Amino acid sequence: MIKKNLFLNICIISLTFVISIIVIYLLSMSLFIMKHRESDYYLMGKDNIPSIYKVNGKRNLYYYKSSNKNNNDIKVFKYRNIEDVKSDLTNYIDELKDNYNYAYTSDIDLSDNNGSIELSSNSVDIDKIIIINITYDKSSYVIKITKGKGNINFYK
Repeated sequence: MIKKNLFLNICIISLTFVISIIVIYLLSMSLFIMKHRESDYYLMGKDNIPSIYKVNGKRNLYYYKSSNKNNNDIKVFKYRNIEDVKSDLTNYIDELKDNYNYAYTSDIDLSDNNGSIELSSNSVDIDKIIIINITYDKSSYVIKITKGKGNINFYK
């Protein structure tokens, strides 16, 4: 009987511990997403890239991931339930081009319901480049920002 009660108590404690870890993880991810949801800039080291929030106002950010792969810093922001994707992206692209020295590095046709856009600019860090890749459909978009080695020579 004592062994059975001891085993049962250990199971309850273990289950409580696992549930606590899951709750802490979910709360921290929610707070992390909320922090980025209303930031004016996506931060990539010393580089400040204007956010969707800064250009278009509050949008439904439901996923954020930061990683480093092959010495490239990568951040991914996923937005959904967007009322007017084309308007959001047009405003965002115009802001990047007109006020932040970004240039198209891919063909752009927002008349399609699905597509991708790529813009690039030199980083404030010497010999580094910022690449913004946006994929979209009729109600959502994903912004992937990569900072890595390279540079862009703008012709004037």
